Formats: sequence, structure tokens, C-alpha cells
Amino acid sequence: MCKGDLMKTASIHNELATLSTTLLSNLDEVVFFSKLSGFIQEISGEHKVLGFEVLNDGSTLLIAENGKGLSTPKSLQKGQGLSGYVARMKRAYYSNSVKRDPIASNGLREDCIEAELCLPIMVEGSVIGTINIQSTKKDRNFNDSDIASLNDLLNELHSPIRNIHLYLMAKHLNK
Repeated sequence: MCKGDLMKTASIHNELATLSTTLLSNLDEVVFFSKLSGFIQEISGEHKVLGFEVLNDGSTLLIAENGKGLSTPKSLQKGQGLSGYVARMKRAYYSNSVKRDPIASNGLREDCIEAELCLPIMVEGSVIGTINIQSTKKDRNFNDSDIASLNDLLNELHSPIRNIHLYLMAKHLNK
């Protein structure tokens, strides 16, 4: 690892600590998924990072994109799109050819998207959301190392993820 990589790693750890503090101090799923998607978009440099909340009935709700909450969330039925598939299967999935992938065919994406990685956000075996990273680069091939890196990032955010999970459970219980 060269000095530049070390500085970049230290910077990311500082930003991750700041993100963790921000997420812990705010109980709002839109803020949570917005901040998380914005952070991942910034460090990945990919076209879009989407934040989906997984609802109790298995449907998913797109509530954040590239660090911004959506004023009108978009709902996908249970099992629909990569977020629905990942919520049901409880494991990450990537497609390096979304236009030809039957699992990815009914999701929310622009025509220019070439590849997509979807990662579950899990607490104690329950999927509370997904993070979808979309790339417009024709030569972008997601792989298991991308999944491992993102899982490491989510592991660093264990406390805020657990916190938002408890908040969402209470919120849905009240409904």
C-alpha cells in the first residue's frame, strides 16, 4: 500500500466515523438511507446508489438516491427487481448485464445502466433494506470483492444499522 492509499483509507475511516455518528443521532429511515447511499456513491464513484427499505410484507420502497431522499418514494412489489430478490434471498446479487438478466429486468433503473450490485442490509437475519449500486460503464464488472468491501463497510456501521432496525420495528408495530 502506497502513502496515497494510506491517506485515502484514513480519510474514509474518518468519514465513516462521522457517518456513524450522524446515523446514530437521527431516527429517520429517509435520512438513514440518504446518508448511506450518498456515502457509498461518493466512495464508489458510480452513477447511482439507491437505498431501499424492505417492508414487512416483503415489498421494497425506494426512498433514497445518491444521498438525497425522494419526495415520492417508489414501491416495488414483493420479489420485484434486484432489491426484492435480495430481500427474499438474504444475500447480495450482482448483474454485469442488467439488460439481459431476468432477475434485474423489472427493477428501477435508467436505460443507460449496464451493471448493478445489490447488497442486503441485515440485522439478526432480517433484511431491513438494500443498497443498489448502478454503473453506466460498459467495462464495469462487479464481483465478490465488491461485496466483501461493502459488507466490511456495513459491519463498521453495525450500531446505526441496529438502531434503525429497532426504530423501524417500533414504527411498523404502531401502524
